[in-house]
Amino acid sequence: MTEVESFLESCRRKFSSWVSNISVFEKPFLIPGKSFLESLIKDIQQISGLESASFYVYIDEVENLVPYQRRLLNSFLKHSQKPLIVSFTSKEVSNETATTGPESINTTHDFKLIDLDGFLGNTERKLFFSEVFLANLDIAEGRSNSSLIQILCDQNALKNRNEKSYQDNILGKIRELFPSRSSMEFAKDAINEPRVKAILKDKIKQSLKKHKSNDAEDAFFEYTDIPDALLIVPALLNREKHLPKELLIQLNKYRNKEASAPSSLHITLGHPCPKTHSSRAN
Repeated sequence: MTEVESFLESCRRKFSSWVSNISVFEKPFLIPGKSFLESLIKDIQQISGLESASFYVYIDEVENLVPYQRRLLNSFLKHSQKPLIVSFTSKEVSNETATTGPESINTTHDFKLIDLDGFLGNTERKLFFSEVFLANLDIAEGRSNSSLIQILCDQNALKNRNEKSYQDNILGKIRELFPSRSSMEFAKDAINEPRVKAILKDKIKQSLKKHKSNDAEDAFFEYTDIPDALLIVPALLNREKHLPKELLIQLNKYRNKEASAPSSLHITLGHPCPKTHSSRAN
């Protein structure tokens, strides 16, 4: 297999070099795709113990493919059967059903559409992603046979993974690695970063020029004690209806926790606002 891998890697490098310099390099030998894979599988099946071997190819994020690449993949999917099974995942349902030939793929005969998000609720999703992240850390640290990886690879451990003590332990480790912080804490860190502060000052200065205001940008930097509000001042000043002097007044009211600011600034500066509803499309 080492010789095969070296040969394929050599072919890949030659192909990449040719694609980058088509007018200069001689066209390399192009491996005949699917027929090559089928021949390779037949050779592998000649090995004792691998006579019935099958190979499953999983391709992730196919929504990033350009149309002709997707049509090639659809051709593999159209004729997917043992010993070469092709599956793929996508963040969105694609309408690209054409193949490289006259046929098209359809859910009735060629593939089964499975909504992966439907298998996981918010709790299960958070736990699963945490397990995957921690397992990847183990692998990166050379502990490919850690207790966590053994559990994840053992179907009989599913019951244990559903126990509250196990889930609390996993989520607790994630919280230790990524302690939650409030928006105010993030804002304080940002405002104390010299580069961020310089950019903020420049943006406020430019916005004041647009308003033809005599107010100095330093007037706004009197409010560094409310960094969550100060950081969004440039965005507010970009709106013609938000005058600099009015905004300074609202910043002072926000600092003093007064609730008489206009509703448009209530939302922006973090004050409670009237009931709102949100919708999310997956």
